[in-house]
Amino acid sequence: MSERPPKIPFALCVGVTGHRQEAIPPECLSQLPGQIRDALQLLMRGAAAVHGGAAGYFAADAPRFMFVSPLADGADQIGAEIALELGFSLQVVLPFARADYRRDFNGGEGAARFDALIARAESVLELPGTRDQEPEAYMMAGRATVAHCDVLMAVWDGLAARGRGGTAEVVQLALKRGTPVVHLPVDTASPVRLLWSAFDPVVVTEGPQTTTERPFDSAHIEQTLSAELLPPTDPQERQFLERFAHERRRSLRARVEYPLLLAVTGVKRF
Repeated sequence: MSERPPKIPFALCVGVTGHRQEAIPPECLSQLPGQIRDALQLLMRGAAAVHGGAAGYFAADAPRFMFVSPLADGADQIGAEIALELGFSLQVVLPFARADYRRDFNGGEGAARFDALIARAESVLELPGTRDQEPEAYMMAGRATVAHCDVLMAVWDGLAARGRGGTAEVVQLALKRGTPVVHLPVDTASPVRLLWSAFDPVVVTEGPQTTTERPFDSAHIEQTLSAELLPPTDPQERQFLERFAHERRRSLRARVEYPLLLAVTGVKRF
């Protein structure tokens, strides 16, 4: 038989965390859709460049782009809408059952946007949060968002956490986990930054520091995505991967113990 292990598709998954609409300054809120669109497009171009240089390791399918959002009113919903416009598939993570979570929007515009985004989502994960432990439920949704994404986009004021389950705590979690963070400041005068705990010369997992910050540009995006999405550069690791990719299913097996066991138990003829 000639079957070989299939090649995996190339995929980039971007998550979002951010302040709710009432906590975002009006001047930032008006510019936020454009900022998110620019950031996502830059990530898409970076991913395409990384994939183009190593396409032989992946399936022939076009790169896949996914967006993970808890759909809170504000940055989460705006990010999800822009991502869908750009061709991302939407993966939703909710802290409660959707009917319960919808109560957060008080039937306003946010509720209508929530319904529209849920209808366009490729998947919806409803976590078992409870209202008597709301902060823990929101933090659980933040942890799930970080766990499911390659890059986290954070619309964040840059301040320390002021309670459980907030944006700052999710950013801290991402940095500790080694997930790159695209920081979109709510201060429109501040530049977008790329935060990652694995930038040289040292690995830092104790929160944003000068050694974790880089400009959000093509060079640093490609450096980060290459480290995350491509096979290891170590020659021995690449050799192991090549060996695996060229394995074939054996038609003859020299060991008889397991087939003999199946025959003795009547499961399959020897």
